[in-house]
Amino acid sequence: MPGAGSYTHASSVRKCRYDRTDGGKHLAHADRLAHGTRHQPHQRVPRCQVSDPGATGARWPLIFTGTFVGYTTAFPGIASYAASKSGLIGLTQALAVEYAQGKIRVNVILPGGTDTAMYRTMNATPEAQAFIVGLYPMRRLATPEEMANSVLYLASALASFTTGGALLVDGGVSINRT
Repeated sequence: MPGAGSYTHASSVRKCRYDRTDGGKHLAHADRLAHGTRHQPHQRVPRCQVSDPGATGARWPLIFTGTFVGYTTAFPGIASYAASKSGLIGLTQALAVEYAQGKIRVNVILPGGTDTAMYRTMNATPEAQAFIVGLYPMRRLATPEEMANSVLYLASALASFTTGGALLVDGGVSINRT
């Protein structure tokens, strides 16, 4: 399958811990905020009901990790993967509506290829890596720090009016047709 292993899994963002202050009011941890659907979203909500001091009474957000695959593009042989990830976008939107009055924002990040150990293992040859990088208009993959920064943005007060959104962080691969 072209591109196998080039998509970031939630664990690669969770493992990157980037402490940042948001206006000096609180620290955000990407490892706490980005998660897949392995744990039922309704189990996460009680944790989100603690007030977030950086967003005037808002609660901690739910941020899922999806992929652009199935949202903006697809590849042969991954129909079930694409369907499940597209379903995650629908789940995000439904939960965003359900929890909005409780001041809990729900969003999904849609990462592209990220230079991680998993990516390098699954694309072990220089030719495989060149093929993947060649798909991206920016001619590079994201760093784990860039993915974590996108999660931190969604978790911050800067995104206080953003809910039900699917944030593409894919270096333009989903719109590249060359």
